[in-house]
Amino acid sequence: MNKIEKHCTGCGTNKTLDNFSKCKSRKDGLQVKCKECNKKDNKHFRKNLRPDYYSYETGYFSDKLKSEYISLYNKADKPIKIYMILFDDGSKYIGSTKAYLHIRLNRHIADFKRVQEGNSKQSIPLLHKKFKEFKSAEDIKKHLEKNTKIITEVVGSRTKQYRLEAWWIIRLRKEGHTLLNTSVPHRYQKMIVD
Repeated sequence: MNKIEKHCTGCGTNKTLDNFSKCKSRKDGLQVKCKECNKKDNKHFRKNLRPDYYSYETGYFSDKLKSEYISLYNKADKPIKIYMILFDDGSKYIGSTKAYLHIRLNRHIADFKRVQEGNSKQSIPLLHKKFKEFKSAEDIKKHLEKNTKIITEVVGSRTKQYRLEAWWIIRLRKEGHTLLNTSVPHRYQKMIVD
């Protein structure tokens, strides 16, 4: 079976589409250079053209306004989102966030990587077991982008966020759904769900 290929303007070879990163501004949705060539370009940029770029004293993040913008963008002060990650075997994970959803999903991947490397004990055992079934972090990310649904979105406090998340977990368990959440905080275990 022939795979669709694209010509890389960096190395001049034809490669399959999975060798190219996404680029929304391009007509075909992919960058003109393959991932390997982009990696070389980025390394060259960081080493030779702008070695100070990542410096907090003189680089991009030395500008306080940029740093503040990034901090505010990532801050968990948005409306509460209760989300569900669906898997092919019918299992589900219920989570909540007050940050943008894509930031929370990226944190799931980062936490999983840290646990795999032995740098963290913040594991979500059943969810991370599911993540092990994927070949790469990129595959996990694609799955999360496609299979994560927001169940509800409301304004409220952290306490309301955790209570709402627990309510959904208890409700779905009562309905017979297979959940990858290991437990509900003790104070919410006797919550009445109608």
